[in-house]
Amino acid sequence: MKFFSGRTESIPQPEISQQDKDKEAFDDYVSHLDLREEDLRKTILDVGSGKGRFAKYAKDHNINSEIYSADPNPPTKAGSKAVRALGEQLPFKDGQFDLVVSNASFPAVFINPKEIWDPFFKENNPAPLESRLKQALNEFLRVIKINGEVRLGRVQTEGKNKANKAIELIFSKILDELVAGGEIEMEKIPKEYMRARDFTDDPIKLKGDPDEVLMRLVLLKIKKLK
Repeated sequence: MKFFSGRTESIPQPEISQQDKDKEAFDDYVSHLDLREEDLRKTILDVGSGKGRFAKYAKDHNINSEIYSADPNPPTKAGSKAVRALGEQLPFKDGQFDLVVSNASFPAVFINPKEIWDPFFKENNPAPLESRLKQALNEFLRVIKINGEVRLGRVQTEGKNKANKAIELIFSKILDELVAGGEIEMEKIPKEYMRARDFTDDPIKLKGDPDEVLMRLVLLKIKKLK
């Protein structure tokens, strides 16, 4: 006789193809950055692009072959328009792009100690947080044309974590200064709330109310005026 041991067998999940992963990433960009058909015809720079799935899917499906990717650890596939770079030091010409996007990367990347203190960041002698945020945003604005846009997707606001709060306060100050100086126009578009259950379904890690709101995500559209 076979008795139940109290252990459950993990159910194998179907493997997701590379093409499906690329499509999922592309659709996520389109949704969270409010990208329209006319936007996808522009010359675009994706900062914090990770594996460059957004650019890859667009190129493979003849949507746009003029999407460049910038990341500290970019894909190495020959022929890709990907460069190894930090947001604070973009190796592009002034006014080279119509649109700069960053989805779930900037300014959240500055919250993660692993990102801040990895060897590539150390090598480039990171400055204090406010200075780095300001330098990165100035770089985004430098490489877009007048009346071009920077779109920052999945920006974390109303966070309860101290690090999130610090980033939000500093970044808001930088944006307010640029608006006051007539350098940019900004639109803030609220998106979804993130609840405790969105981060884990592990009952051990999930402490308290699973429906507790931990932060709200927003889309920032920043237009360069001069």
